[in-house]
Amino acid sequence: MKQNILIVDDQEMHNISLSRLLKIRGYNAFSALNGSSAFNILLDKQIDMILLDIMLGEESGMDLLLKFADKYPRIPVIMITAYGTISTAVISMQAGAVDYIQKPISIEHLVSLIEKYCNNNIEQFELQKYFSHTHGIITRNRKMLELLEKASLYASTDLPALINGESGTGKELLAEFIHSNSLRRNQQLQKINCAAFPESLLDNELFGHDRGAFTGADKQYKGIFERSHNSSLFLDELGDMSMALQAKILRAIQNKELRRIGGKEIIKVDVRFIAATNKDLYTLVQQNSFREDLFYRLNTGIFTIPPLRERKDDIPLLVKNIVDKYNRDYQKEIFIKDDVFGKLMDYDWPGNIRELINIISYSCATSLNDTIGVDSLPEFMKPAVKTREFNPIETEPEIDRERIELALQKYNYNKIDTAKALGISRTTLYRKITRYRISLKKVDV
Repeated sequence: MKQNILIVDDQEMHNISLSRLLKIRGYNAFSALNGSSAFNILLDKQIDMILLDIMLGEESGMDLLLKFADKYPRIPVIMITAYGTISTAVISMQAGAVDYIQKPISIEHLVSLIEKYCNNNIEQFELQKYFSHTHGIITRNRKMLELLEKASLYASTDLPALINGESGTGKELLAEFIHSNSLRRNQQLQKINCAAFPESLLDNELFGHDRGAFTGADKQYKGIFERSHNSSLFLDELGDMSMALQAKILRAIQNKELRRIGGKEIIKVDVRFIAATNKDLYTLVQQNSFREDLFYRLNTGIFTIPPLRERKDDIPLLVKNIVDKYNRDYQKEIFIKDDVFGKLMDYDWPGNIRELINIISYSCATSLNDTIGVDSLPEFMKPAVKTREFNPIETEPEIDRERIELALQKYNYNKIDTAKALGISRTTLYRKITRYRISLKKVDV
């Protein structure tokens, strides 16, 4: 996937030259001559990295760095410095820049810095730098980071929250994130899956019962709402709840009170309510299967988690985390081959992160020689086997070279698209180009 690089330099010819070099290397390059133009681009594009000149004529690159750090803290900034301003570059790193590079810029060195800070580097985008508690959430995706930022701000209130998302996207993790960044974080988050209980049992689990409420009720039982007093309560699959129970939920949220089954006493409860669903509640309201007043009560804070197919840039990070956990749990040293990632990125992931965890765990468990290749993936993810006539004169390197040359031509010598099509990393592609001495034609940009 192409990264978007923003160059901020008041020397227009330098911007044009550097933009062309980056585009040839497979990046999307945008240039700005001043801070105002840079912020306009940031509003319009999803920028993955900023290259910022320390000297911007009348404008201070250092001042602009502080503004970037304030408004876009998750975009890594590399300072561009001329000879003699190294000390300023060091100061800029203390102010938030991730690194600096000297003019005249070596494109090879610049690409290595982009790879280091912008290409699936989990340390650079470690969420603990921005949020006090993350509860296993791993991401560098812009939409997810913006969602987490809003959720962390919202967490400081006691307003109810509604989490939308397909099955397997991590709704429970986001609920834990909200609770752990709230003022109630010292209390345990209470959880219940509404779809796991029939209605009669769910009523009891939510609100409890008094002794003698029904046959077999020989003692008082406190429901999860009551047990959540002064804490947060997470109700998963809220859309599966009956209208009658929805009315009781609304009363508990709105009036902060409940009554146990068979009880006469009104019990006051102070609960932060967090709900999740994979259904469209607005549609259910239109179909008269979800209470409109409860929907609008929850409508104050809706957080929609994007499906994995819309945040595929997180797949390498997630896979690394899954494999690392597997290695720790089973004292293994599993290694993933480059071509696997191409298959993972091409798949649509209808089961989202839960499906990714299952597939990678399966591949780890069934891998040979502690290596996960394409053959280690489940059958439905493996490529169709293509037959080919054997030519004794044609050696394996020649086949490999021809395959790479054809792919380069097809994708107009774009290294990122070519590597993805071949199912190998960009580093592997560069190594093969050098090994086979493949000539690279210039691309008009």
